Amino acid sequence: MYLFPCDPLLPKPDLQMLQRELLRYGFWKEPKGNSIAETTLWELWHSVVIQEHGINAFEAGVHFPDPLDLRSFIDGLKQVGIVPHSYYFAHDRRRGRTPAGYYDGDALSVPVLIEELRDNGWVSKDFSFNSINRYVPGPLYYAFCVDGQLEPVGFFDETHTFVRYGECKGLWFEDYGETITVHAGENFCEPTISDGGRKVDDWSSFIESWVKDPAAIWHDPETGKPYGLWDLDFQNTLGAGTCALVIDQPGLLSGEKAAGLLSRLSGQRFEYSLCHL
Repeated sequence: MYLFPCDPLLPKPDLQMLQRELLRYGFWKEPKGNSIAETTLWELWHSVVIQEHGINAFEAGVHFPDPLDLRSFIDGLKQVGIVPHSYYFAHDRRRGRTPAGYYDGDALSVPVLIEELRDNGWVSKDFSFNSINRYVPGPLYYAFCVDGQLEPVGFFDETHTFVRYGECKGLWFEDYGETITVHAGENFCEPTISDGGRKVDDWSSFIESWVKDPAAIWHDPETGKPYGLWDLDFQNTLGAGTCALVIDQPGLLSGEKAAGLLSRLSGQRFEYSLCHL
């Protein structure tokens, strides 16, 4: 799902302010402990284990549960021999001696983890990890879900293992600078006139014109009535703008409610699109 401001002619919303407000409202959680996005942990694993140490986890016989969380990430570092099994991270020691693999999950963040890896020589002093700020859903996110979904959903398989599906893999803002970026996938629906239902035959050339000039107008050849791009009905399958809030696997989230929240926080209209690739 993409949530985007509709008018590129307006000043771009303050994305850092929106990040803070979405955290304050509980739409997402602070990225610490088991509230670190799974994709971020996979990127960190690739940077530390594969690039820094040249270890092939599969050949080393290391298998992670799905989804990957911070606990299994730390256990994995111990299994491949990067971190001693007897070592407890700084936040572990706040609890005193604890079983291997346990830590103060509410306090440990990726920067703190990397700092401790450096301090102990388990990664080089110049090791750096550059990743976008990803988040995981908070209580307000689930309050915006269809049927009041309160947590990730799934089912139990024949081995009585809970298999999650439709679970959000991460949320983050993308800033495209001054470039208007278009998002569409295989589910794209050709637009219709919202107040008449007739198809817009030359929609492709109109989108191209709008990307070059967001003030571009399409005129109905039958009535002469003018329409802006978002006056047409794409059934929420087209996204376009100079920035976007990206949600990887939104599950049952109501895009309308999420766009409404961003509209209120930013002071300008946001819409959403669902993109199947």
